[in-house]
Amino acid sequence: MELAQILKKLRKERKMTQKELAAATGISFHAINSYESGRREPNSKAMAALEEFFNVSGAYLRGETQDPIDILQWRNDGGITEYLKNNLSDFLVDIQTRMEVLPDRELKFASDILVLLHGYLKENNKKEQTLRLCFAGLSMSVSDSFINSYLYSWQDLPTDERIKTTKKMALESYKEILDDISEQLQKDDI
Repeated sequence: MELAQILKKLRKERKMTQKELAAATGISFHAINSYESGRREPNSKAMAALEEFFNVSGAYLRGETQDPIDILQWRNDGGITEYLKNNLSDFLVDIQTRMEVLPDRELKFASDILVLLHGYLKENNKKEQTLRLCFAGLSMSVSDSFINSYLYSWQDLPTDERIKTTKKMALESYKEILDDISEQLQKDDI
């Protein structure tokens, strides 16, 4: 789907007219009409306003992904928490649907992660729960960063150089997340 179709779909899901969307976002009616007809693309300011209003990522609006949220973008600003609070049942259905098509080996990994997460969420000791969730997030974030960097970045580098570069990125990622954990542990409410 193209931006024009996606924008129109999102607007209609909210049962809004183009004029109402224009008023709500601060974008002119003429511009909204042009975006939906495909005559022009939103500039960065208009794109940001549409992303914020519909609570979707730019990649989703542009038709580059079918997932309306950008987990990486929301990692530090709490947006993913709000999304999950409001859309948890849809999120769980999506997980279930995706797990149904996983090969057995990947299914075992995915189910082990979900079992661990479930156990962490049931933990009564708030400090221990926080520590477990932070370290689980740390492990997943660094692993994802390492794999993505290795697979998609620096493809023109020799293997040894690729590994060295991705290790450096992984260590930087560890440091960033460990700093976040340290900050969380120093708060009074934990």
